[in-house]
Amino acid sequence: MPTYLLIAAAGVSMMSSIQQGKTADRIARRNAEMMDRDAKVQEQEADYNATLEEIKARNATTIANLNAQSFEAEAKAKERAADFEKKRIEFEARRTKGLQRARFAKGNVAVGTGTTLVIESDTDFTASINAANAIAIGATKAAAARNRRNLERYYGDVKSKQLMASASEIRRRGKIGATRARSQGQVLRIQGKQAKKAAYMEALSTGLSAGSKAAK
Repeated sequence: MPTYLLIAAAGVSMMSSIQQGKTADRIARRNAEMMDRDAKVQEQEADYNATLEEIKARNATTIANLNAQSFEAEAKAKERAADFEKKRIEFEARRTKGLQRARFAKGNVAVGTGTTLVIESDTDFTASINAANAIAIGATKAAAARNRRNLERYYGDVKSKQLMASASEIRRRGKIGATRARSQGQVLRIQGKQAKKAAYMEALSTGLSAGSKAAK
C-alpha cells in the first residue's frame, strides 16, 4: 500500500477512535448527570414525605393533648358537681332539722332528747350517707375521666413516636437511594474518562504503527 494511503487510513482510524472515546465520555457524563438529578429527587421526595410524617406526629400530639385537657376538665366538673351535691344534701339536712325542731317546739316537745334526738340523728346519718355517696360517685366519674385522659396522652405519644420513627426511616432510605445514585454517577464518569483515555491510547498506537510502517 502506498505510504500516503497508509497514513490516510491511519489518520481516519485515529479520528474514529478519538471520536468514539469522546462520544462514550459525553454519554457517560450525561448519564452521570441524570443519576445526580435522580439522587436529588430522591432526597427531596424523602424530605417531603418525612416532613408530612412529622406534621402528622405533631398533630397527633396536639389532638391527644386537647382531648386530655377535655377529659381533665370533665373530671374537675364531676368533682365540682359532687361537691355541690354534697353541700345541697347538707343544706337540705339542716333545713329538715330546722323544720323538725319547729314542729317539735310547736307541739311543746323537748328537743335533743328521746324521740326528737333519734329523729335528728337519723336525719344527720341519712344526710352524711347521701353526701358521702355523692362524693364517691363524683370521685369515680372523675377517675374514669382521668383514666381516659391518661390513655389519650399515652396513645397520642405512641402514635407520635411511630410517625417520627417513620419520618426518620423515610429520610434514611432517601439518603441511601441518593448515595447509591451518586455512586453510580461517579462510576459512569470514571468509565467515560477511561473510555476516552483508551480511545486516545488506541489512536496513538495506530499512529505509531502507521509511522513505523511508513518508515520502512
